[in-house]
Amino acid sequence: MMEILDRLADKLMERIRHEIHMADLIASGRLIRSIGKRRISDTEMEVGLTAKHAPIMNYGAEPHAPNYDELLEWVIGKKGETGDEARKAAWRIYWHIKKYGLEGRHYLDRAVIGLVRDLGGDV
Repeated sequence: MMEILDRLADKLMERIRHEIHMADLIASGRLIRSIGKRRISDTEMEVGLTAKHAPIMNYGAEPHAPNYDELLEWVIGKKGETGDEARKAAWRIYWHIKKYGLEGRHYLDRAVIGLVRDLGGDV
């Protein structure tokens, strides 16, 4: 039983990686590197992400004031912009999130559905 759970967890982790790539959610690589698994018992295994932005990227977020420094880091890493260009872009994103929030990308849902279908299940 443990070996089967281990293999299923590995397959789910790979599916999550795939969905993150497909949704173009890679900037710093923290999200992908945070995917992991943990054995809870002989019959239970947990798969999840530890990056603090993982739930927001998956489920979205209501309008709020995001961390500007983290946005600036994202702009530099994802867009390759620097200097004033990067700061202006980060402020535009900041105000957009503050006013409208963020839409969820639902990469976890797609990963689970994809794995179930890979295994011959119906969703």
